[in-house]
Amino acid sequence: MGKITIDQQIERLKKITQEDDIKKYTDAQFQLATIYYLVKKDIEQAELYYNNVKREDNAQFYAGAQLNLGRIYETEKKDIERAELYYNNVKREDNAQVYARAQLNLGRIYETEKKDIERAELYYNNVKREDNAQVYA
Repeated sequence: MGKITIDQQIERLKKITQEDDIKKYTDAQFQLATIYYLVKKDIEQAELYYNNVKREDNAQFYAGAQLNLGRIYETEKKDIERAELYYNNVKREDNAQVYARAQLNLGRIYETEKKDIERAELYYNNVKREDNAQVYA
């Protein structure tokens, strides 16, 4: 059996339903969103699938989905206010590594876009080495 194509992978992931298994469904939705975002460059489809990932189903995937939705709104749609809302949805207890990245992004927004250095500093100070050493550096 050879490698499957991206389109075949998409079709397989789309067949996984909430009724099958909520954890598998959430994982599939996150994978679909990521494929559409990073491989297919289809922002609308990525947004649709990221929004299907719910905190109560898988907090870690939810944190990643919210971070990526923030990135989509910050970099692709140029909607800083909406990006800020998504970044603020990421909680440390859901995924500390992703939380650190979201806080860094919020700090950058306040430093470069909103020119509010004091608020930027508050977000930057939320980034802890133990949460994400790469972002901390």
